Amino acid sequence: MAKYDINNLQKEVFDYLINKKDELKKQGIDFAFDLTDEIDEDYYPNVLRGDYFGHYLKDDPDNGSKLDMLLSDIFKFERTYIVLRIFENGTVDIIFMFNDEDKENKKEIIKHLKKIKIKDEYLFYEKSTWQANLDTFFSKDYIKLYNLFINKLGLKNDELEQNFLNNYKAIIQIRENYHSIHLTSFLIDDKPSFYSSSFAKANKSTIKHIKIENLPKNTNWIFLTGKNAFGKTTILQTLAYELGSIYENRNNKPDIYKNTLFIQHTLDIGFKEISNSYEGFKKYIVAYGPNRLLVTSQGAKDSNNIINIFPEGYEIPLKNYELEFSRWYFKQNLDDEFKQKYRKVKELMIKIIPNVIDIEITKYDKVLYTEIDENDSELDPLPLEKLAAGMKGIIAMVGDMILRLFDTQPHIYDPTELTGIVIIDEFDLHLHPDWQRKFPELLSTAFPKVQFIVSTHSPIPLLGAPKNTVILNVQRTKEEGITVRRLEKIEKELPNLLPNTLLTSPVFGLDSIKSVENKDIREVVIDENYNDREKYKALEKSIDDLFIKNNWEDNDLFKE
Repeated sequence: MAKYDINNLQKEVFDYLINKKDELKKQGIDFAFDLTDEIDEDYYPNVLRGDYFGHYLKDDPDNGSKLDMLLSDIFKFERTYIVLRIFENGTVDIIFMFNDEDKENKKEIIKHLKKIKIKDEYLFYEKSTWQANLDTFFSKDYIKLYNLFINKLGLKNDELEQNFLNNYKAIIQIRENYHSIHLTSFLIDDKPSFYSSSFAKANKSTIKHIKIENLPKNTNWIFLTGKNAFGKTTILQTLAYELGSIYENRNNKPDIYKNTLFIQHTLDIGFKEISNSYEGFKKYIVAYGPNRLLVTSQGAKDSNNIINIFPEGYEIPLKNYELEFSRWYFKQNLDDEFKQKYRKVKELMIKIIPNVIDIEITKYDKVLYTEIDENDSELDPLPLEKLAAGMKGIIAMVGDMILRLFDTQPHIYDPTELTGIVIIDEFDLHLHPDWQRKFPELLSTAFPKVQFIVSTHSPIPLLGAPKNTVILNVQRTKEEGITVRRLEKIEKELPNLLPNTLLTSPVFGLDSIKSVENKDIREVVIDENYNDREKYKALEKSIDDLFIKNNWEDNDLFKE
């Protein structure tokens, strides 16, 4: 089966049509097309949307997997449309669409079509490539249609040309901001609504009304902070379900969805904002709960991309990236896809995993990780099961994330090009403070087109937060239930704040950061760096020794 880069295919066809427009113009023939961003799914259940994003492949019960792409309304005369579709195998069809209420118009058009030897309401081209099929259409049938509609019937449509110009500008914009998804607003309310587009995991008594708007379109990190049991997990689960739920039968949803909320969201997809996106976007959402160390020992099993963040998914193992990684390695000489994925994923994992300098695959299909110690000395290679929990957690989660996003974007072989939204509960879990600080920056560098929405109990990850980071603080009271406020002032100050300041700020809200064993506040060490403190202590001792040695205690210069 042919594998298409759906988005690049659309760009290629768009460029083809632009070039064809120029060629026809030199012959004195007009050509314009209108990109369609919506189509009746009942009429064309397998047709891809023409908005250049969120496309998906559906299975046709009769023909197997089929990629239909509704690209354009080539003509739009009165109530007659001519629609171009490109199939996965390269075949092309041209469909004449009529307004069923205007039977006279349909009858008249069909009569004229028969005169130019077009007998059916569609044309079908079966050469090996879509380019060859479109070449045939334009060199033969388009000229006949043009002569019929324009020269004979005089049905030129100026509106179509204007639509073309508008869409041309839009496509240029799309290419400049291509392929990204960012959550920019969300509303969670306990009032059921006829317009509710999805169900969310939450208890109606805990969330009454949460509304967050105008999040920066270019933010790659959203941090949720708040005390235990205040509702961070509930909010992440609600967002995960709203953004990423793909349960086909909502009546058979897990028990956690029995209580429902009305929730809405807005996504920025690079060139426009959309609300309550259709199913095509849901595959780009991946979510993880605190239990993310369990990895399947078998092949990469299909499971819901968001189930891990819910109790039902705690015992479902993550996909085992090592099995795929090993397969790519052994087959890299057979296929460029395997070669690129193996090399790019290896490079990425070495950058992300703490202290790992190499990943090798033995002849027995075992993946081994080589670490260095604090003195940069190389240690013996170890398998995954013998690594520290923090490292296993990073490898398991990042590996699972890569596989899931690869599955949804099969045309991409470089993980840095993947896009999506990744939700992580208890981001700081199992991580040493040094890696809590480094991990956000490493993930941002490794996945520049991914937005991360995470909860944390530690201020350290915020020290590694990139520009345009958003901080949402979660509170909970009996009267108001779970509430969320954005800490914009602290977001601006974040580059200049230290952990002690963050801990006592509204981000974490500690009343005090001194030890419970401290008896004298004057003894509290306030130096920024512990090593500096040791230097200062040595300096103070040297000064004291000088005083004693030189009897400066009695010198008037040193008296108050």
